Amino acid sequence: MSPNAHDHYHALRFRDFRLLLMDDIVRSLGGQIFHVAIGWEIYNRTNSALALGLIGLAQLVPLLVLAPLAGHIADRYNRKHVVILAQFVGMLTALGFAALSYWQGPVVALYGCLCVMGMGEAFHDPASHALLANVIPADAFENAASWSNGFGQLASMVGPALGGVVVATFGGTTAAYMLNALAVALCLMLIGCIQARPQSRPAPAPEGAEQAILHALGEGLRFVRRTPVLYAALSLDLFAILFGGAEALLPVFARDILRVGPTGLGLLQAAPAVGALCMTGFLAHRPRLQHAGSIFLVAVAGCGFVMIGFGLSRVFWLSLLFLVIFGRNATTIVMMAFVAGLPPVILKTIEGLAGTRRVLINVGRSFNLTPSQLYWKILFPSALPAIFVGVRLGMIFALINIVGVEFLINFGGLGQLINDLAERYDLPGTYAAICFVILVSVVFFFLTDRLEKWLRPAD
Repeated sequence: MSPNAHDHYHALRFRDFRLLLMDDIVRSLGGQIFHVAIGWEIYNRTNSALALGLIGLAQLVPLLVLAPLAGHIADRYNRKHVVILAQFVGMLTALGFAALSYWQGPVVALYGCLCVMGMGEAFHDPASHALLANVIPADAFENAASWSNGFGQLASMVGPALGGVVVATFGGTTAAYMLNALAVALCLMLIGCIQARPQSRPAPAPEGAEQAILHALGEGLRFVRRTPVLYAALSLDLFAILFGGAEALLPVFARDILRVGPTGLGLLQAAPAVGALCMTGFLAHRPRLQHAGSIFLVAVAGCGFVMIGFGLSRVFWLSLLFLVIFGRNATTIVMMAFVAGLPPVILKTIEGLAGTRRVLINVGRSFNLTPSQLYWKILFPSALPAIFVGVRLGMIFALINIVGVEFLINFGGLGQLINDLAERYDLPGTYAAICFVILVSVVFFFLTDRLEKWLRPAD
């Protein structure tokens, strides 16, 4: 066993990784502040939801076009220099956004800056991720990824909230753009201090650079196509993000529907990261999940229902809760409820089966029923009332576990929301959240009652 196998700070012991990690944190904070500002400004200047959607398109098109070339350059050229050049482009575009915001330049120029920023991102991300291999040994990769993901999620929580406060405090987006430019300038200094090891460059392909790029791209596509699990997961995730994401329209909800201004917009954009961080902590302390494919499908379906609830909500804190659940992922809620609600279901099922009258079992055996027939014809119908009592008790324990524990220890979610509203003496909000829990309980009890009547044999 490696001596560093249980060293939680293994990656942090390398100076260059610490610099690279600080670069990721600062750059993520600046980027999150920028995303709050650009969405708020474009929607305020155009009053168009379509214009918000074009923000992502303006950044995505250069990324898709340049991605194969960017990966090729990250493999064959000095990655540190590529990162520095890409970040320099990012700093110039941030200054360009600040100038366009201050002098109220044309909106089309904002989209032009977004395209240039997307070009820089296309070259930055592959080189930055590959640069990790030049600053730490291979046995520290897993630990480095854990630290990077944790701090990245933390920055995704703090950054949008900070961006909303900056826009609201200064009454405009210029300060937010300048803050992003300063963050990128600090990142340039951090990357410049990294002393990366020389990278090994692959030998040039005999057919030339263009054919090598196409060959590498085709090989990656063939690998995905030959791996059914990866192909299905990527496809499902693509459609879930394409049709189920609502983050691009958050300025519409913040200004026109919830009326919470840029500060509320920052909180809305930070909410999914809060949920994602809760999910990361939950999974980190759980054994490896079994039947991951089924759980993935449940999580995607749950995210769809959460987005429906978010679209229908007109209460800010309830909308915030839906976004937290969306980022936290439905899997967390399902697993917490399952663990808490399963014991009463099992115990009541055993009690119901054990309480079946012996005379009914003897009658079944006299008709030569198989064990399967005996169970479905006699044991299960007899135990059905007790089973549904267990299901209802499981629902109560699940709600206590999810809402009650969150309320007591401020873990997040609906329980903490009720606690926060009560501490602020916001009685309408408190009663609304409590009524939501009651409504969920009533609907569940109604559905279980109808299901029990359907399954119970006619008298």
